[in-house]
Amino acid sequence: MKVSVNRQINAPVGAIWFYLADFGNIHKFHPQLRESQYTQGSIKCEVGATRHCDFKNGHYLKERIIDLKSNAYYTVELESTSLPFKSGTITTGVRPQSDKKCEAFIEFDVLPKYKLLAPVMFMILKYSVGFGILKGLEKLYNTQNEYGFDQLDHYQKTV
Repeated sequence: MKVSVNRQINAPVGAIWFYLADFGNIHKFHPQLRESQYTQGSIKCEVGATRHCDFKNGHYLKERIIDLKSNAYYTVELESTSLPFKSGTITTGVRPQSDKKCEAFIEFDVLPKYKLLAPVMFMILKYSVGFGILKGLEKLYNTQNEYGFDQLDHYQKTV
């Protein structure tokens, strides 16, 4: 089952990538997560890095980065989860639209444990999870930008 969600954000690509590349801290913009952290390997956003995510509703998932292009996207593979998925990958990224505008995206390619759940899972991934994550990215950028934190400059200094 493939699900894609896109969102236009009035922010430079580098600023949104700054948040995406903080791989162990997805809970900062994922509204359904209670917490997340790196679990294995480097504490950098790189192929092989893993994270564990705990949802507010008690579910969890563990993901490993299997593909990455800096300032563009990364793809994670689901290693284990209490959610109703047999397997899957999720690609999260950002594309430039102009100097100060970008398109953030998330693409789910998952296999549900139960075929009958597929239509419901599609709707949840598209309109709740995917939409919520991308809206959370935009909200985090706008909140920090409102207080004068120039994450793009910070990102360029730390890379």
